[in-house]
Amino acid sequence: MCGIAGIALNPNRALPDLQKRLLAMREAMTHRGPDDAGLYISPDGRMGLANRRLAIRDLTPAGHMPMSNADGTVWITYNGEIYNTEEIRPEVERVGFAFRSRSDTEVILHGYEAWGAEVVQRLRGMFAFAILDLRGGKPSLFLARDRLGIKPLYYAQVDGMFLFASELKALQASGLLSREISPAGLVGYLMFGSVPNPWTIYEGIWALPPASTLTWQDGHVEIQSYWKLPAETVEPRSYKEAVEQVRFHLQDAVRSHLVSDVPLGGIPERWAGLQHGGSADAAGNEWAHPHLLNDFRGEGV
Repeated sequence: MCGIAGIALNPNRALPDLQKRLLAMREAMTHRGPDDAGLYISPDGRMGLANRRLAIRDLTPAGHMPMSNADGTVWITYNGEIYNTEEIRPEVERVGFAFRSRSDTEVILHGYEAWGAEVVQRLRGMFAFAILDLRGGKPSLFLARDRLGIKPLYYAQVDGMFLFASELKALQASGLLSREISPAGLVGYLMFGSVPNPWTIYEGIWALPPASTLTWQDGHVEIQSYWKLPAETVEPRSYKEAVEQVRFHLQDAVRSHLVSDVPLGGIPERWAGLQHGGSADAAGNEWAHPHLLNDFRGEGV
């Protein structure tokens, strides 16, 4: 878990204390990233990115965020984990990009340079990220959220400014937004127990929907959906085939989640309920990862 934040100003809009406000937003999310903290302000002072990092991939300073490309024209702040990093990295290298780290952050960064907004189609994982593109003389921001909305991402536009962050309280820490309660958000909370996307509990602050991208440039915002849950179904030929399919996908999902440069933790007894589906052994085989901690009670930590 990391925390991301940023501010972008419309042309002719000034914010002399932009850095101070970005720092306040970043430090409101210290709990999301205890390992590292970073800040970047564009040369013209109109745009800035912030990050609080929890290091999972590449624990060295090479994984520091915000991270830039080789010439400093494209920057990224990112929260999440990409499970197919090792599949995408060779594709990016074949296009001509060289890597300076082992982080999945850099894979997204160079993937964006290679394929633009289409990079999200290639990502398997949970993520929320923002890319600041300074190329071409018209700076832009590109935000993206994973297909199921596992990672949060909120944004607001007010008085010629665009703000985004991983948490509502980080946006409020900027001191630039109203705390007025959203009637739609409140109704949603009372009806469902949580505020449905794209509303939030605050008026004027929005959640970027799952499987969506947002592009900001000179005050204009465009939101696009890049994925929908497939409607087609596949009927297995037999009960045995259905069990094998579940076992395969469960094992694949668990394996992909175990890629890490730090020890992992889990509660094995939670898998007991899977026995009724005949797939506990598939999960158990992957759960016996050599770096996996037995539980969260401190033994072996």
